[in-house]
Amino acid sequence: MPTATPRIASPSGPYTIRWVTGHLCFETDEGLTLLDTGSPMTLHHPEFLTKFVGAPLHALLGLDRMPKRMLIDDPAGTITFGGEPRTGPSVPLLAGPMGVPLLDVIVGGVATRAVFDTGATLSYAPAEVVAHGADPERRDDFLPGVGDYRCATAIVPVRIGPWEFRMRCGVLPAHVSALVSLMGFGETIIGAELFGGRVIELDLRQRRLVMVGTGVGA
Repeated sequence: MPTATPRIASPSGPYTIRWVTGHLCFETDEGLTLLDTGSPMTLHHPEFLTKFVGAPLHALLGLDRMPKRMLIDDPAGTITFGGEPRTGPSVPLLAGPMGVPLLDVIVGGVATRAVFDTGATLSYAPAEVVAHGADPERRDDFLPGVGDYRCATAIVPVRIGPWEFRMRCGVLPAHVSALVSLMGFGETIIGAELFGGRVIELDLRQRRLVMVGTGVGA
């Protein structure tokens, strides 16, 4: 499998964001790249990635080759790498298994620790939280190594530090939850929806998320 890094570090951008079937992607010189803090490794395998996302991709950018600081400006439709740290309210990112970042969150009134996975199109919460959520519906999702599955979802209140949102969250099916548990993670996941309509700095060097611009409390 090729291991060349997508050419994103120089220049720093900005690069154009493209939301592809709910996946947070951006355009590079080589093609479309998926930003995935839930993956410890960068992957170059277009056929697999195209099936995974549902659109042609050049790469999945994992933590091993991800720039240490980036500004995701969804209202402007851009992502910029590097630069000086931005100012604004922030929350810490904790180190999880394999370096995957974690967040302390309150979901539906329940305090828990969540995986922060920008590669996830759907966030997840405990079943008892989703059961009391609004606008319930079943949705399809996909996990590499597991495949396709369908899960119950609902819109639930989410609090991350000083920020309050309403997000659609699913419930991990038992077989998926068991695999995630074996990897050392819990059943709560905050996905790419967090960036929708907001300006957020993802600072892996200082291990924090900074809310820079619009959309707070949306």
